Amino acid sequence: MEFSDFFDMLWTYLGDPDESKDNKGRPKFFCHLIDLIIRTPQTDVEDKKAELKQLEDENKNYQKKKKLQQDKKDQRDALNATVNNELSEVQHSLNTKMASLNEQVCGSNSFQPPRIELKPKEYNFETINDQGTGTSFKGLIIFDQACLDLTRLPFFIHDSLLFSNIEIDRRNRIIEMYAQETKQIFISIDSIEVLSEKAQEIIRENTVLTLERGGKELFGRSWNEQATK
Repeated sequence: MEFSDFFDMLWTYLGDPDESKDNKGRPKFFCHLIDLIIRTPQTDVEDKKAELKQLEDENKNYQKKKKLQQDKKDQRDALNATVNNELSEVQHSLNTKMASLNEQVCGSNSFQPPRIELKPKEYNFETINDQGTGTSFKGLIIFDQACLDLTRLPFFIHDSLLFSNIEIDRRNRIIEMYAQETKQIFISIDSIEVLSEKAQEIIRENTVLTLERGGKELFGRSWNEQATK
């Protein structure tokens, strides 16, 4: 009880003792005083209980939050482990297949094959110790062929640019590799005269469209020719 409350009740009683009595003739001042004296400890206990309950609820919420955070971490770790395992299997399959195809294209296993390293958010594709243009294009062709053989990929398309910097012997073996494929492969090639007779024969037997100047362009004329006056 605050001192101000105590003195308010005291002055009220002293000012008019008769009016400050209850219906049993007891001074209201003393009744209120006793009530406060008895009730205040009870209120303190209730406050302590309420405070204790609040602390218990906060502790439960903290434990629940901590458990949810741990569950989230466990699930994230499990997902990462699954992704890494799957990537490792795909990486191994691709590298094994590309090593085999590289031996077929190069005619020997003494040349480094292209290799791929797969990570959850990035990858690295290279031929170790050889960053030349021809080797890079060869690696891309071999990678596409490996994907065609190992997946449901129905076809791929290779432009003539890929072949221009690749050695002739390897170019011949790439054409022969294409010929063994049961899925569709579309290529464009600028010239076949430099290729082996076998490679030329494969190309001729599978040619769908031949384009050249002199009315044999795709639409019958070259779009970049200037009009003659």
